[in-house]
Amino acid sequence: MSQRTPDQEFARYIKLALVAFAICFIYFIIADIRMPMTPQARVYHQVTQISPQINGPINEVLVKNNQTVKEGQVLFVIDETPYLIALEKRTQPQTDIDAIASPTLVHIPCVGHQRILLLPESDIHFAYSDVAGVHVRSLEQQADTQLTLKTLEERTALVRCHRQYLVRLSCVAEIKLLDNGLATLLMKTGDSVPVSRRYLKKLKSLLTL
Repeated sequence: MSQRTPDQEFARYIKLALVAFAICFIYFIIADIRMPMTPQARVYHQVTQISPQINGPINEVLVKNNQTVKEGQVLFVIDETPYLIALEKRTQPQTDIDAIASPTLVHIPCVGHQRILLLPESDIHFAYSDVAGVHVRSLEQQADTQLTLKTLEERTALVRCHRQYLVRLSCVAEIKLLDNGLATLLMKTGDSVPVSRRYLKKLKSLLTL
């Protein structure tokens, strides 16, 4: 048996390497077809969101993670205390609630320099608002209050005659009708109070004119 030369040995190794490479290449092709693999694979599954129709603190959870549940099964218990309190308030007599919510004002709190002046409600001839706030006028003085005109209208005997004015009808000395359908009230304090078209008919009806 003749001995191979170095060139022949090298060629032999090259052939073996090529055969091994071909076998590995074919294997990876077949494996990729039959068993595809990737380091970036993701698995998705359907997730059903469950949320209650009402809000509230949860007192007790009746299921565990990954537990199989059935339709209609109770999953957790919501604290019913806030809803019982709300129901109790709604079932209270409405007349009692109204009496507490909007009592008639006996005195009008007015703010001054480091003091609060309480003017009797019956002494107020009229009230009005401007950029500086809400003001009330009695026969002797004028004062500022933090109450709104709406509050004064709802909780006193003052009647609205203008978007910015309320008057006490018993303190009106004279009504001056103007040509443009407006009017002016001359108060017993000597002040003039405007009357808008919107409230003129109502004032005439209240004064039985």
